[in-house]
Amino acid sequence: MVGLLLLLWRAGGRNRGKEIRWSTPRLHQICHRPEWIKQMKLDRLGVLMIGILISAASVIAVSFGEAANALTAPTVTWKKSPLLPSTSYATSALASSNSSGAKVWSVSGSCILRRGKITTLDSGSCTLRLTINARGKFLAKSFSKRFVIVKNTNPTATTAQPGTTAPITTSPSAVTTTLPPLSLRFITRTSANGLGTNDVRDVYVVGPTVYAATYGGVSISTDGGNTFTNRTTANGLRSYSVYGVFATGSTVYAAMNDGLAISTNGGRNFTYRTTASGLGSNTVLSVFATGSTVYAATMYGLSISTNGGTTFTSRDHRNGLNINGVQVWDLSVVGSTVYAATTQTLGISTDGGTTFTTRTTANGLGDNLVTDVFATGSTVYVVTKAGLSISANGGATFRTAATNSELGVNRISEVYVDGSTIYLATDGGLFISL
Repeated sequence: MVGLLLLLWRAGGRNRGKEIRWSTPRLHQICHRPEWIKQMKLDRLGVLMIGILISAASVIAVSFGEAANALTAPTVTWKKSPLLPSTSYATSALASSNSSGAKVWSVSGSCILRRGKITTLDSGSCTLRLTINARGKFLAKSFSKRFVIVKNTNPTATTAQPGTTAPITTSPSAVTTTLPPLSLRFITRTSANGLGTNDVRDVYVVGPTVYAATYGGVSISTDGGNTFTNRTTANGLRSYSVYGVFATGSTVYAAMNDGLAISTNGGRNFTYRTTASGLGSNTVLSVFATGSTVYAATMYGLSISTNGGTTFTSRDHRNGLNINGVQVWDLSVVGSTVYAATTQTLGISTDGGTTFTTRTTANGLGDNLVTDVFATGSTVYVVTKAGLSISANGGATFRTAATNSELGVNRISEVYVDGSTIYLATDGGLFISL
């Protein structure tokens, strides 16, 4: 640009009051077209004015280019969760965006999209996808959210929506959980999807993040279980055999045969807790955490920490966990109720793990050898040697929902439930209900 200005300045000085002859015939012809400029007579002031105009045009062009590169991604606020069964919702009632771009909806699962409204079926869940086309300063982008369909039996209760500060007044008893059908359908994830091995012993889910305990390390997925990355001895684990996994925030707990491994950075690095920290055994089979309380299921009882896993105290047969032995395979906690899966019974404590009562086949369990338990509200999912048993009344009675033979596996190691989706860790891979 400076060179062009100097060139024009020199031209204006040499050709003041004269017709300019341009460097090429073609350029001379163009510059002398009557419709553009018949004869260009320049002086230095004219040259300066042309230079200013050219510079201004360049600045404007650059500004437009920078504005084009300054496009931002739109944001979406989901306004409902969960959805009621057999109910129609206007799409505007489900989500709002800061972008004025055109919005295109699509649904899958237990919802129907028709004429700008989404209608839910009687039960299940559905995934809603919102695509916002580019407009103004925004880029095109798609958003999706899975909604669970539940029946609210307390219409006067209020539930805070995402992005608001309204208090949550709906109690767990106000929502009924519909039990899955007896015949469950699953998709399978294996080492081909990044799992450490196909032998999955435990699974834990937080939103789209799925943690799987395998005999090849801790496998972590951030896309809902489609693909996994693996954490091994290179990340501080002392071995590859992981029996259980639990996560809260950036803290990940891994139950190992040589202690309890704890990561505070999302699983990138691990440190250990052992019998020196009060664990009943260095063989830790499962782990559960709520706040600063950490429950560790060990070969010799249930160990409980109230300081984030720094030190532990143990519970055993003297607390009613078992009759002959105290091997605890897994546990789940809802409030002050602790469910412990043991080699001979399901132990249930209503006082935070101080004392226990037992449940067996007499209460409907598929088998007395209980290897895993998961509880949400009053619904309790129990894995036995005979398959998956489910209770809808807090563990008072059970029915068998799926047997090992029905799934084509020899062993179910763990069950985890997220809304209406059931995850089963088996010796044949990770099963995810449809």
